[in-house]
Amino acid sequence: MMSNAAIQTTSVRVVLGALIITALVFAAYWPCLNGAFVWDDDEYVYDNDAVKSPDGVSRIWLTTEIPQYYPLTFTTFWLEWQLWGDRTFGYHLVSIVLHAANAILVWVLFRQLRLPGAWLAALVFAIHPIHVESVAWITQRKNTLSGLFYLAAFISFWKFAVGGRTRWYVATLALLTCALFAKTTTVMFPAVLVVVLWWAGRLRQKRVLLALVPLFAMCLAMSGVTIWYESTQVRAIGEEWSAGLPERIAVAGKIVWFYLYKLLVPLEFIYNYPRWQIDPHAWVSYVPAAAALISLVVMLIRRSPWDRALLAGVGSYVICLFPVMGFFNIYYMRYSFVADHFAYLPCLGVVAVVINGIAHLARRHAVNRTLMVILSAVLIAGLTLQTRRYSTAYEGAETLYRDTLEKNDDSWLMHNQLGMLNMRRHHFAAAETHFRRVCELNPRLEEGYNNLRLALVYQNRYKEAVEAARRGLAGASTNTFVALELARLLAISPDPEVRDGVESVFLGRKVVEATGGRSPDALDVLAAGYAEQGRFDEAVRTAREAVIRALDAGKQAQQQGYAEIAARMRSLADDIQRRLRLYESGTAFHAPIMPPPPETD
Repeated sequence: MMSNAAIQTTSVRVVLGALIITALVFAAYWPCLNGAFVWDDDEYVYDNDAVKSPDGVSRIWLTTEIPQYYPLTFTTFWLEWQLWGDRTFGYHLVSIVLHAANAILVWVLFRQLRLPGAWLAALVFAIHPIHVESVAWITQRKNTLSGLFYLAAFISFWKFAVGGRTRWYVATLALLTCALFAKTTTVMFPAVLVVVLWWAGRLRQKRVLLALVPLFAMCLAMSGVTIWYESTQVRAIGEEWSAGLPERIAVAGKIVWFYLYKLLVPLEFIYNYPRWQIDPHAWVSYVPAAAALISLVVMLIRRSPWDRALLAGVGSYVICLFPVMGFFNIYYMRYSFVADHFAYLPCLGVVAVVINGIAHLARRHAVNRTLMVILSAVLIAGLTLQTRRYSTAYEGAETLYRDTLEKNDDSWLMHNQLGMLNMRRHHFAAAETHFRRVCELNPRLEEGYNNLRLALVYQNRYKEAVEAARRGLAGASTNTFVALELARLLAISPDPEVRDGVESVFLGRKVVEATGGRSPDALDVLAAGYAEQGRFDEAVRTAREAVIRALDAGKQAQQQGYAEIAARMRSLADDIQRRLRLYESGTAFHAPIMPPPPETD
């Protein structure tokens, strides 16, 4: 048994080690503590009705209102909205604390696995710049939160596997459930467990094998939920996700090497990486996948203890990465096949192998301990500085988008985001420049043409706006929103050379039919088209129907707790009634389309 003095010394070292990890995490991520909301943080937090609603918790867990079914993550957002609303400091602070806690859990886990250099490995995990996206981007709370429960579940199961009581297994079940409800990419948990148990020589225990069965069942069920949600609610379907199996294999091979390179050569990280163009008919497309497979086979065939450890580390990396390797439709992959936040948990296998290998080589060659400490300090200092430098990009939305475009000017996503940012500031000419670039980079994206249309309308350039809308409609003939906005422009534009009541009615009818006659906005536009043609009886009848639909929609939204939607529908009904009075007097409605008030930073 250890003496009291030894126990106290160990305790002091543990506390000191945890404090150093925490301090370095805060040092690295300090620049983003007051960072702004970016990109889809609106959908996840400040424009999410479920997050902002008093009854939001039940809606988060029991409906499909949230963007992805990660109810535990959204519950934390709901709680934080009650505490600090749209002030971002609190959200960033929680994410940083969670990441520091995860790094400490990595240290605990690696110590349990008796890996040399466990504390150094935890430090590398803590301040590696590949995690900036997971920590500094509020939406990626799902990574840091799920990581906390994933690592705690791993520690609990390991205690059970080495002879611990059943309570450790019960804790594993509870913790894994939390991890899955925070983010379902943690479904690979039992598969990674199998690899680590095999490496440790504990896979033959009947008690352990039986305990794995419920874990696999839980993860299989949540996999099904996520696949269904992504395809039916997130709508990760269509041409951008239509790749066949050969192309997906080629993508998967590149993904494996991409993250491995980023982990080992942490020089440049981009918020939105270029989306690879894969030629499924070219043999060279499959070289990365073949190289990855051959490497795994070679490690499996060789019998040395080091190859066994290497296979376990690399194998757990690949297995943990599997859900985001392109075999399943993920909405983000319309923008890029890779993103730093996908590597948050998969990186653990690589970090373990690298640090473990360095420790073994140092021991084998009797490398001076002082030299190793100095080299480790240089490594940690370099990673911390790189992480801190990249964290500064998250100080503001514009800063992040421009940082991305400096490294990847072909990112139509970032051009679109900068365009929208300029629109909100009423910098319409600047917005137009970015939207034209979006249309150039992605000519089939109707959203780009529609945004360009709006930027031109706000500059009173109606002819060009109509041309942009037509181009958008040509690329998306089934898009009712694009058709509706073109119909509106043709009906109410203050420029008589632009107005075309015949085409406006044609488009308006198509939209009304597509929406089953239930859309008050579509009926309103159709009424304006009728009035432009001089068909005022039909305009009056259609406008009255639009008012009824708007009021009914407002009442329904109010009953369901959607106060903002209810208010918007009541306002729309009032506006339609004003137009209705014009139609009743035999006057068409013509007016410039005005932008909302400008936003300030």
